[in-house]
Amino acid sequence: MKHVSIGDFVERVQTWNPQKEGGNSPFQYIDIGAVSQTEKAITEVQTVRAAEAPSRARQIVRAGDILVSTVRPNLNAVAVVPDDLDFLFHWVRAPAFITEMIKLATGQSYPAVSDKIVKASKVPLFPLDEQRRIAGLLDQADALRRLRFRALEKLNTLGQAIFHEMFGDLRTNERGWQEGVTLRDLAEVVSGITKGRKVKTEVLRKVPYLAVSNVQDRFLKMDVVKTIDATEDEIDRFRLYRDDILLTEGGDPDKLGRGTLWKEQLPECIHQNHVFRVRVTDDRVRP
Repeated sequence: MKHVSIGDFVERVQTWNPQKEGGNSPFQYIDIGAVSQTEKAITEVQTVRAAEAPSRARQIVRAGDILVSTVRPNLNAVAVVPDDLDFLFHWVRAPAFITEMIKLATGQSYPAVSDKIVKASKVPLFPLDEQRRIAGLLDQADALRRLRFRALEKLNTLGQAIFHEMFGDLRTNERGWQEGVTLRDLAEVVSGITKGRKVKTEVLRKVPYLAVSNVQDRFLKMDVVKTIDATEDEIDRFRLYRDDILLTEGGDPDKLGRGTLWKEQLPECIHQNHVFRVRVTDDRVRP
């Protein structure tokens, strides 16, 4: 199978300076925030007046154009301007293309790739009939994925509705629930073992431990569980027991406050200091 450069099959992008050439007329503008990284589609188009246009509004797009973000961490933010989907659009969404762009991105505080790098990227050149067949299959997969995503959104809404029906609006406490109780009144909340700490004793043994990457939103990702050398006292202090609640400490916004329950997926396991363990100590509440 032959691979060719994307630049061999694309036209030069037309540029336009709205502030100089657009007068005060309104026009539509697509920002990186308008592209859904989940649905790989344009979800919002802004209408702005030429005189108030952002300085980065320079490139003219038309139906069928494929948009590729060139800035990290949004390199997987790709979309097609309605109303055409094709093989090349699916290719720039593929992990192989995104991984290549991430490797080639330069810049310390604002990593990005140039249009030259995108154009030089190689794409497999299948016969046109095969391209249509592959794109058609991926279009069907996209449609199914969008349906699943919307179904999950509805399920989340359903959960909120059931919660409200059971407990009422907690902001106004319309059901008159007891107030003033803190989490520490009901549970023991502790941090875990610190990697790279200095240990005075040489009597250590390896034990599995949960890191932030293991604790996801309402589930545990157990495909990779690392081990750490710990003392018996540390293992005893940080050992997890059934129905311990695990909460991530934070860092990046997507790593803040994720939580799930420990169900003894391993016979022995401790947790890292970036994962809080919440162990219920009051019989008024269930984990």
